[in-house]
Amino acid sequence: MIYPPQPSQISTRSRQFKEVENDPSWIAEPCVRGLRCLAHRHHCRIDLWTWKSKQISAPLVELRRQILTMIPDETILDGVLFGTGKLYDQYFVFDIPQFKDAGMGVLSERHDLLDSLKLQPNIIIPDHQPDKNKLVFYHEVSKISLYKGIILKDLSSMYPNVTKSRSFTNSWLEVNP
Repeated sequence: MIYPPQPSQISTRSRQFKEVENDPSWIAEPCVRGLRCLAHRHHCRIDLWTWKSKQISAPLVELRRQILTMIPDETILDGVLFGTGKLYDQYFVFDIPQFKDAGMGVLSERHDLLDSLKLQPNIIIPDHQPDKNKLVFYHEVSKISLYKGIILKDLSSMYPNVTKSRSFTNSWLEVNP
């Protein structure tokens, strides 16, 4: 079982933020409010798992169908389920830790692969913001209620091999108000 890594928490006033704020080898993505979820296509079905390794039993028929058409067998997506009320009907995908049963390379390569997947109506792959000023992007994103802040990621980082839930990584930094 793959456990999704948890980003370290920082503020815009922290030393870490100042170090990566204008560094083009770090990108910024919006951080969505919702349920962190891994989607695993296995034998032509989609299993959904929370970051605590609990299987999501809700049918989510349409969302599972869209993920099924998007990725090949033995592929895992990392993202956030979100929607209106208690109904999760959208999946914000920000990483692909496994593709066709093979581990993936650095983040920039994983993003290229994500960008090549055929988008589905209820699946969102964020624009990656390597050239945008991260502080400006943070303030823009903070005004949108769907987002709780931004995640800064090192483009040269591998997907962390996490063996337990709630393991933090310094190659992903979450910046919240």
